[in-house]
Amino acid sequence: MAAAAIKMNLAAGAPPLPPLVLVTDSRRIPDPVPAARGLPRGAAVLLRHYDRSPDERLALARRLRAVADRGLVA
Repeated sequence: MAAAAIKMNLAAGAPPLPPLVLVTDSRRIPDPVPAARGLPRGAAVLLRHYDRSPDERLALARRLRAVADRGLVA
């Protein structure tokens, strides 16, 4: 199934998906920045943390963006 999805995405001209995606969750990973620092180049971070205030999420997103700028998929 994964191979078929990759083939269809490539045929449609879509960029390939990252091989690894860290999905944040404030209950399981209260501070995902250290985990993001450990990801290999080309990985991605999907920021959830829906229970945080907009200001807290923005601050966390900025911290994660600083990590992503080193080669993760933003």
